[in-house]
Formats: sequence, C-alpha cells, structure tokens
Amino acid sequence: MSSTVNIEVIKEVFETMKYTEKENLNFHLQSHQNSDEEINAFLKQFEKNDTWNNLANGDREKLINKLASKIEKDIDDFASIGDTEGSSFTYTKQKSLPFLIESLRYHANFCELVDKKQEDFVVSILSNANSVSSLGYVLGPALAAGYRILFLPTCKLQSIVKVIEKTVTDLGFPEGTISVLPLNGDIELILKSAGVINLFNTTEMKLPNKKVMAVFPYLTPVVVLENADLDSVCECLINATWKNQLLFELTAKEVFVQDTVYERFVRKLKEKISNDTETIPKIYDNTIRNLISKANKNGIETFPPRQGDISSGKTVFIGGRLFDSITPSAPCVSVVSFRNIDEAVSLANNNMQGLGASLWTENIGLANYVAEKLDVSNVWINCFSIYAPDVAFTPKKFSGKGYFGGIQSFNELRYKKDSISKKDDMIMSKDADKLFSTAIFSAKKSYQSWSSSSRQTRTKVLLTAIRYIQNNKNKFISENVSVEWLDEWKTFFYQYIESHSNFPVSSSIKGYHLSVSYSPLGVLVSENYNKMLLIASILEGNTLILFKHELCQIFYEELAKQLPAGVLNIVPYFKGVASLASKNPMVDGYINEFDIDDIPLSHKFATVGTTLPDIYSKVTNLKNIWSNIRMK
Repeated sequence: MSSTVNIEVIKEVFETMKYTEKENLNFHLQSHQNSDEEINAFLKQFEKNDTWNNLANGDREKLINKLASKIEKDIDDFASIGDTEGSSFTYTKQKSLPFLIESLRYHANFCELVDKKQEDFVVSILSNANSVSSLGYVLGPALAAGYRILFLPTCKLQSIVKVIEKTVTDLGFPEGTISVLPLNGDIELILKSAGVINLFNTTEMKLPNKKVMAVFPYLTPVVVLENADLDSVCECLINATWKNQLLFELTAKEVFVQDTVYERFVRKLKEKISNDTETIPKIYDNTIRNLISKANKNGIETFPPRQGDISSGKTVFIGGRLFDSITPSAPCVSVVSFRNIDEAVSLANNNMQGLGASLWTENIGLANYVAEKLDVSNVWINCFSIYAPDVAFTPKKFSGKGYFGGIQSFNELRYKKDSISKKDDMIMSKDADKLFSTAIFSAKKSYQSWSSSSRQTRTKVLLTAIRYIQNNKNKFISENVSVEWLDEWKTFFYQYIESHSNFPVSSSIKGYHLSVSYSPLGVLVSENYNKMLLIASILEGNTLILFKHELCQIFYEELAKQLPAGVLNIVPYFKGVASLASKNPMVDGYINEFDIDDIPLSHKFATVGTTLPDIYSKVTNLKNIWSNIRMK
C-alpha cells in the first residue's frame, strides 16, 4: 500500500470546514450529537485494538523512529497541511514539524524503560489555538510509554492528525495505535474509558478521576526594561500574537514597559503594525469588538482605531489591562507602563498564568534578578516561547498540570501508583478537620526557616532521625513493622544522597543558553507513604503533612518528633480533606491524587511514581530560563 500523503484531497476537505468563533467544547457537542450506542460501539472496537500495548519495547522504538523519518522525508507535504492551520508554510516546515520529529526521536529512546504493559489509552483534546508542534508533547511520550492515542479533534489540527493516523497505518503500526474520533457525542463516555486525559487550551469540561496532563492559556506577560532592543520586542510581539509564530501556544497578551521608554516603544509598535499588511482571520472579530467596547468605557486607547470591520488589523490596547474569558486566544495585546523593577514583577505575577513570561533587557544583573522573581516555569530573556523536546516544563498556578518534555513527560505516563494507604484503614477522629488546619498552619510557619536552611543542615537533621530509627527498632516492630522495612529508611536515605543531582540539562537550540533552577515546592500533603518520596520532600526543604495509619502510627509520630517542629506533621484522615486542602492557600501540593470527589481541576494535585527523577520533580519547583545572553 502506498504511503504517499494526498495533500490536495486533504486540503480540499478541510479548507471547506467551518470553525466556531469561541473555543467552547459544549457548543460542538450540542451541534452534532452521536448516540451513546454509537460511541460505546466505537470504544468497544477501539479497546480491542491493543496490539501496540503488547509490542516489544524494541519494536515500538523502531516504529516511532520510522514515523519521525517519514515526516522528515515528506516534510513539505506535511507543512502544506500545517499551512492550512493558520501558520505559514515556512514556519511550519522550519520550526513546528522539526520539533515534532525531534520529540518523537527523543522519547523513542525511553521505550526500553517500560517494564509493564499499559492497559489504558490516552485521550488527547486539542484546540484551534494549538500548533503542529503540540503533537510532539502527545505522540512522543505516549507512544514510547506503550499507550494508544485517541484524538478528539475539535480544532483545525484534525487535518494533520488524520494524515498521521493514516501514515502510521501505512508504516506498519498496529491497527488502532492512533485513532481519530470527531468530537460529536457524549465526551464523558470517552473520558471515563481513558487512562490518561491530555488537554491543551480548553477548560470547559468536567473531568473524571483520571490522570490528567493539561495546559490552559492565560494572559502571558512580557516585561520590557529601558535598555531593551525595542525593535526586536515589537517584531517578536507581532510574530507571536498575530502570525502564529509559536512552537507552543502561549500568546503574548500583556506588555509591561518601563516608563522611560514607554512612549518610544508605543510609537515603534504602532509603526510596525501599520507597515505589516498581513491580515488575520475573522474568527475573533466579535471578541475584539467586545474588548474595544470595554476599552472605550475605561478610557483605554485602541490602536488602530476601529469603527466597522476589524478583521484585517491587529488590535493593541494602550494604557490599560483588559481581561476576558477568551482573551488568551484573541489576537490582541495590551501595553501599560511601570516605574520600577519590583512593580514590573508584581504586574507580571498578578495573573493566573504560571507557564511562562518574556523579559527583554541587555543587563545581565537585572535579567538575573527579574528572572528569579517571576512566578512562572519558563522565563524567556530576549526571546519568546522557546522549547526543546528534551527540556521539561510544568505549568504553575492555574496554567495546567503535569510535565511536558524531557524524561519527566515520559515518567508522567509510565508511572506506577505506589502503595497508598487505603482510606478504610486510616484512623478517623473527631475534629480531624480542625487538627488538619492546625497542621497546615504549623507546616507553613516552619517552612521558611526549614527551606532557607542549608542542604547540609537538612541532611544532618534527617540523618540523625534515621539513626534514631536504627537504634530503636524494637520500639516499632511491635506495631507490625518489619526489620527490613525499618532498614529501608537508611538504605533509601543514602541512595538519595548518592544519586541526588539537579538533573542538569543543556539547551539543544543554537543561540540560546538554558539555565534550570530548582526550589522546594512548599507545604505538601501526602497520602503516599513511599519512603523515597518522604526523604526527598524533607531534604529538598518542603514541610510535610501525613495521615495517621494504624499499622505504623507510632513510627511516624516518633519520626516527626526527631525533626524540627512543623517539618513533619501527622494528622487523622477525614472525608473531604482533599477539598479542604485544594481551597487552602497555604497548601502547595497534594500528592497521589489529581482530581478527587468532583473537585475542579487543580494545580495542587499530583500523582508520583517510584523513580527518583519523577519523585524529585514532584517535590520541587522547576524553572527554565532561556536567554541569548550568557547568564551568571
């Protein structure tokens, strides 16, 4: 069977398709309803096609590399399809598709690490805002970990996804490895059947208790200091905001400019926009009209001034910030001034987005200072939206959940749930909620001093506690704890010390220097009693709250006494504890569950595997700093 991609047929079909103005999943569902019977029939057939899960690791590796080579060989054809998605042919060919190819090849290297068959499949939901490169964060790690993938294409990417579906079949992938189901039925039936849900840029859905990896778009800040190259900033904004020149969807939305160069920057931006004749789609015209109306009411200047049709221009709001439920996807940007550096940091951090921020300056000292203060996972200095398949990132705040890129992305999918204390075995007590709140306050109070202490000090304190365990084994064996179980604490402690590192990575993108920093996550609540997890949490400077368990209650209470007050807190479990933790601003992480008892999707909840890199990544904050100037 020929594997040639019929580009003309594909373009003819998809260029005639219409897309909704608003990224609203419910709209699609109401427009075209398949019956539950039809969806169940599809899922039943799909679940039978589990050959990919059963392939040998080496065979999966070969096929993934084969797919990467096929896309590379026919890159012009694939770029032609990507060209219909709103990005230029040249950018799709030179940036987006190479990223997808590199992601496939990078993650293929980890196939041999899979030691357990995956019974589940991944459901991936993409939006109109996504680029072709987003597929790399789905296909690479999922295929390497042994998952089949079901795409629900609510977006323009469905054309290239359909072509990839046909391509893998032609290349000899087992039937059903990659499938595409038009999203025109009850999505809850589909999500309940999946093992992992992968979301990009869509938040309007109720999620079941599943493993979720998600990235949501919010207002992305750009900070421009007085010594920045203003021409480069303007060109970057135009490319990122209105030309889809992004590897990953995180459009520039808010620009904060130092007041000493504010007027000059605004003039330059207006001039460059006026000279740029490229038009933008009409898809967000109504959104822009609403924002213009809001700007007029608040005395915010709109450029260019609009009266009638607005589809051919790019909209800038000057002198004020505008917020809207779908502003992140709309082709507009706001520009406001700031007086000093701390004000700029405060403005940039004052939103729900914690995925990335762009900083423009030629001063290395200022770059270091501001990058450290920005509360995001990625800081781009004199650049915007730079990613590499081998460099992990994780959304912070309300930008999503999970790790993308790097081996961490692979670990998110191949993890095994470790021994979790069953709720039926947990000790319940009166006023447990009050005890829990008291423990949170205690953990938060001690966090600052514990996290700011030296690593040497934390190591010495924990080692003293481990030695106490070794010297008092008989005290704990009486509560059905074995000698082997107690000895593992010492073994795991030294394993972590010997193997610990900050897992350094270097930039694979020419012209950019990458610095990766790690810091403690904060106050953690854990239902997971994995010894390495507890050791890592404490050594990295976190304070920890655990629930009592009848089999080893005395042990953990004694362990807590050997540590500074508030570092390890033991409390009774009670129904509703996850909900209380999710709402408490002093809790920074809840380990071993992602979505519990209908709690809305929260960045605080995380599952963790048994591998050291996965454990380390779940108890620390990761920040990537990309720069075209050498950082100190």
